[in-house]
Amino acid sequence: MRHIKPLGALLRRFGALRAAPGNALHALRSGAQVLVYPGGDMDAYRHARRRDEVVLGERTGFVRVAQAASVPIVPIVAHGA
Repeated sequence: MRHIKPLGALLRRFGALRAAPGNALHALRSGAQVLVYPGGDMDAYRHARRRDEVVLGERTGFVRVAQAASVPIVPIVAHGA
């Protein structure tokens, strides 16, 4: 969103937020639903042999944000994208 500013501005018009704990907490506290891909690039670029694994690395801040907002974490799977 910050590297291609026109694209970032367009995405924000549709409700996208920059990935930051404060933004997520604010959205959750205002009643919004938040979709998080915590594995990001590490999860997206893993080898196909590891397709049945969830790769988060040390990216677990979403758990603290969900706890602070008192909201559940509902896991979903995006397969074959």
